[in-house]
Amino acid sequence: MTKEKKKSHALAQQRYAKKQPPEWEVWRNMKRRCFDPSQISYPYYGARGIRVCERWREHGKGFKNFMEDMGPRPSEEFHLDRVDPDKDYCKENCQWSHRSENCARSRGCFGNREPGDDFEESSDEIPTDAELEPKEEAPF
Repeated sequence: MTKEKKKSHALAQQRYAKKQPPEWEVWRNMKRRCFDPSQISYPYYGARGIRVCERWREHGKGFKNFMEDMGPRPSEEFHLDRVDPDKDYCKENCQWSHRSENCARSRGCFGNREPGDDFEESSDEIPTDAELEPKEEAPF
């Protein structure tokens, strides 16, 4: 793909994202944290073996399934939170948590995050080698 086509494609994606509900960006960033090695937060998620359940990745239905399972985000002050930080993103392990609750449970918090940030759960600490070791693949 040429540089100009990449730019055009990126702009089309941005226009599409602006037409989506706010939860769409949360869902999209969740997947990027787990599957895109170029993302700054990938070492804390994908590199550790954290995945997104198949239902939320289902082609053409993933976002719809995510919304059915999670419901609407209560407000911009709420973030997608994994109850057990060592388990995958799925209905049984996720909830909407207020920013202050989410920061209290995470390994670190970047304070004033804005909606659409590239991460919901964050760490400002450098992970140990053990934390970066991939976990056993989930059965789904």
